[in-house]
Amino acid sequence: GSQLAFIRPVQENGVARGALFVSDANGAGARELTRSHIGASHPRWSPDGKSIAFTTRRDPDANNQIYLLSAEGGVDIEEVAAKTPEKIHRAYIEPGIGLAPSSSE
Repeated sequence: GSQLAFIRPVQENGVARGALFVSDANGAGARELTRSHIGASHPRWSPDGKSIAFTTRRDPDANNQIYLLSAEGGVDIEEVAAKTPEKIHRAYIEPGIGLAPSSSE
């Protein structure tokens, strides 16, 4: 693909968290998409390359949930696993292992 989505550890106020970044395929131009004290993990591109699914635990009393975020960034993070599971397209799911690896074209 032409872009990479990856998790990079960042430190804020002495606390480490996993932040979601995108960059060009060669690693240049990395920019953070998640700006929260809550860590992110397991990023996966949508089949159309317009959004990224990732897991995070926003509620400390709950399990990790799947969220969608525009690949352009911004604040339109949407929890989809519990509230709108129909938005998780079958292309994201690989039987037996969960979210399938993918890249943006």
